[in-house]
Amino acid sequence: MRAQRQNLHFAASYTLFAVLSTVLNILTQIFSLRCLHAWVQPELLAHRFDLEMAMLMGTAVGLLFKYVMDKHFIFAFESEDALHEGRTMLLYGLMGVFTTLEFWVIELLFNHFFSFAGARYVGACVGLGLGYWLKYRLDRRFVFVERRA
Repeated sequence: MRAQRQNLHFAASYTLFAVLSTVLNILTQIFSLRCLHAWVQPELLAHRFDLEMAMLMGTAVGLLFKYVMDKHFIFAFESEDALHEGRTMLLYGLMGVFTTLEFWVIELLFNHFFSFAGARYVGACVGLGLGYWLKYRLDRRFVFVERRA
């Protein structure tokens, strides 16, 4: 019974951090787009890459938040020193490349194929949900592991 409660608590914590990271990502995208449209002259940007820039900003914010939460609260991982921390963060980011590409493709597909106003944000949620499911498995196996001597 205690193990079930611990597993439930773990799953709830991971889900909460994934949801918060998703919310931060989407809010950062919205904020980035508004800033780009307000501060950059349209003829300079021509709104060619504004969506991609917003997605990149949202991804960076979500990634940093999720790294800190996963490291401390999900995996209870302690880095040995600054070099080990850097390697861990780099590996975490590299694992995120695959899941980020998956998330971006789904968001862009929703943006392209669905005509309602928030389609890409729905796609972002779907993509991030699938991505976080895969990312947990990659991080558990390759990133937050004890180093063997």
